[in-house]
Amino acid sequence: MSYKVGIDVGSTTLKTVVLGDEGQIIEKSYQRHFSKVREMTVEHLKSLEHLLRGHPLKVAVTGSAGLGIAKNSGLEFVQEVFATAGAVRRTIHRQTWISSWAARTPKSSFCRALWRSG
Repeated sequence: MSYKVGIDVGSTTLKTVVLGDEGQIIEKSYQRHFSKVREMTVEHLKSLEHLLRGHPLKVAVTGSAGLGIAKNSGLEFVQEVFATAGAVRRTIHRQTWISSWAARTPKSSFCRALWRSG
């Protein structure tokens, strides 16, 4: 089995998800990092070693604090709006408006051009 690992490093939280071959959630986590961004990210990934060892992986990082981690570790960085649009495109094919609230600031993106027509 191969896994896709998503790491979202935000201004206050670290979120991870491990997906299996069929897109099923194998593991997920949501935790505050208390400004110890790198330490918490490394610690959490070490805790997943037993699950991930020996399996092909595709890893991507997103989030407001994720760019530095991605650059320093050689991992792919995906901008949050594109990550959200891709996820919605795969699950809700006709959705054209995504809105989320993060850290007291509303973030919205109009995604019509990214969706399949029809």
